[in-house]
Amino acid sequence: MRGGGLRPVRLHRVFALDSLPPAGFTRTEVAAVLKAAGDPALRALRSTTPGETCCDLYVYRVTVTWQDDKSTTFTTVDGAADPPPLHHLLALIS
Repeated sequence: MRGGGLRPVRLHRVFALDSLPPAGFTRTEVAAVLKAAGDPALRALRSTTPGETCCDLYVYRVTVTWQDDKSTTFTTVDGAADPPPLHHLLALIS
């Protein structure tokens, strides 16, 4: 989910093997997103929550559910110093 900004917009996308790619994404891009989501370094991260935010920043909320049905939700904002595995995932889905 991406929300916020000066002109509030909420985007919700689902990346999964058993569904069609989100609008604007190819199956190859979905495969890259799923590979990044499966990175053990990402899974090792704790859930994140941004500090203070401002009205003109986008907020990103990404929930990753792994094959064992465990999940983690990461929340961040534009320009945050995200850990590299999360930064990489966000770059693929933004």
